[in-house]
Amino acid sequence: FLLALCENSSKLARSQADRQLFELTASDLRRHLAFGIAHIKHYVQVSPLHRSNVNAWLDRGEVMFAADVKRDTALREAFILAQGDTIAAGKQALADLRQAQVTKYLLTLEAATITDRETHLQPPFKAALEIV
Repeated sequence: FLLALCENSSKLARSQADRQLFELTASDLRRHLAFGIAHIKHYVQVSPLHRSNVNAWLDRGEVMFAADVKRDTALREAFILAQGDTIAAGKQALADLRQAQVTKYLLTLEAATITDRETHLQPPFKAALEIV
């Protein structure tokens, strides 16, 4: 989710230094994510039962993430104000960011051979990402 934020930071980056920080952070996050993807791929290849473990962990993580997103009104409002000239534009920018984050999440899981996750996203997770 942080990687999607860094990759979609054009409205948040106010200077060349900000843009460079976002790009360097994104580069580090991509390396970190590649390492995690390789570990998950190996884990699920070792035993078919491990795939159900990963899905259970993702279920729990999605519910916890949803709780954080719903509770963090200050961060949500800061994004809205920082990303648009109007509140409506800021809300749309946040909705676009959330969609980019979910897309990145699902693509990352697909890269780790967890291919059916979109149909199993936890309802609180989906609902929290639609809050704007």
